Amino acid sequence: RILPLFWKLLDAGAVGLPLGQAIARWGNYFNQELYGRPTSLPWGIYIRPENRLLSVWEHERFHPLWLYESLWCLIIFIIIIKIIKVIPMGKGKIFAAYLGLYGLGRFFLEFLRIEPWTIQGVNVAQAISAGLIIAVVIWCLTLKKSNGKL
Repeated sequence: RILPLFWKLLDAGAVGLPLGQAIARWGNYFNQELYGRPTSLPWGIYIRPENRLLSVWEHERFHPLWLYESLWCLIIFIIIIKIIKVIPMGKGKIFAAYLGLYGLGRFFLEFLRIEPWTIQGVNVAQAISAGLIIAVVIWCLTLKKSNGKL
């Protein structure tokens, strides 16, 4: 009895979560956090010297990772809004879509990080993201195999 409610709650949360993340990432702009590698691209953002990591202190303009993630989360939100018109909520499928899409975006954004968190040379965030994507794919294939549809 509790499991169906659990899936409904996860699906309901997955609808608004990416929109909330997209808005929240703008806080990183104001506090000058979550910036990426130095860049000369026109949309590179200026980071005050006191907010720069020592390894890139001599650079002024950086990739706005917070903006990239914010835009990606908006795209996820739009995709999920379209998905819920086709896939009924309540079975965890919407939440799985969110996890897979967020993991995909996060995996690629990690390439632009200045000092990613690594263990034994492995980027931890990318490993977690890849794990999420693989888990979602396996879950979807299992669903399809068990009842013939997603």
